[in-house]
Amino acid sequence: MRTAAGIVLAESHIGKGSFRNSPDENAKMVDLYRYLMAGSLEPSFSRLKTSAMKKTTFVGVIKVVCVDIAIILLSGLIGVSLNGSFVKGKQQTTFALERSNGKPVFKPIPASNPKNYPVFSGIELTEVKNAMQSGELILLDGRSQSDYESGHLPGAYHLGVADFEKALPLFSSRFPRDTRFVIYCRGGDCSLSRRLAELLYDKGYLQLRIYWGGYNDWFLGGNPVEKGGGKNILSTWPN
Repeated sequence: MRTAAGIVLAESHIGKGSFRNSPDENAKMVDLYRYLMAGSLEPSFSRLKTSAMKKTTFVGVIKVVCVDIAIILLSGLIGVSLNGSFVKGKQQTTFALERSNGKPVFKPIPASNPKNYPVFSGIELTEVKNAMQSGELILLDGRSQSDYESGHLPGAYHLGVADFEKALPLFSSRFPRDTRFVIYCRGGDCSLSRRLAELLYDKGYLQLRIYWGGYNDWFLGGNPVEKGGGKNILSTWPN
């Protein structure tokens, strides 16, 4: 409004002859006045517009961050509520899948306390092969009976963790306490080999090594496997 009023006032003074110049000079002065007044206001409007945009963008970012934090916290609360048993402490019971009369059965395996056991040394694939050829180490498969029958390392005995106490008398009668064993299970995240080592350690068997790669490492390496009942301690033992 102030710019428009100034332009009108300038034009009225020029029209009344307040400026003693020629018509062409008066017209040029009006154009110059309009240019100067417009230029003095445009930067102000531009600055105000930029400031408003920055404020709007900042507020939007804050809102997005707050929403993300709320989602993360809500997800954490839901996870804690759904997995309360794991948050409270370690799982007290492990289960092994066995088959009884052709039906799958989950058998509980008592949890162990790692503080009561040594760190069992591991053995690699090449060493396992050498030990099998020399016969200096006995292979023990700690998986379920069905997994053992589906495929196991050649010459390995089956001593399932779930049936350990039941098989122990036969096992002890055949193997003295100073026998050297290599224990394996599936490999990867399978903990049956370690649990079997702990159970044997409790019974006085101290010469224990674990093949952490397990059956999967052996099989994927293209090595031969045996199938069937094989040397199951609870079934017929070969002479």
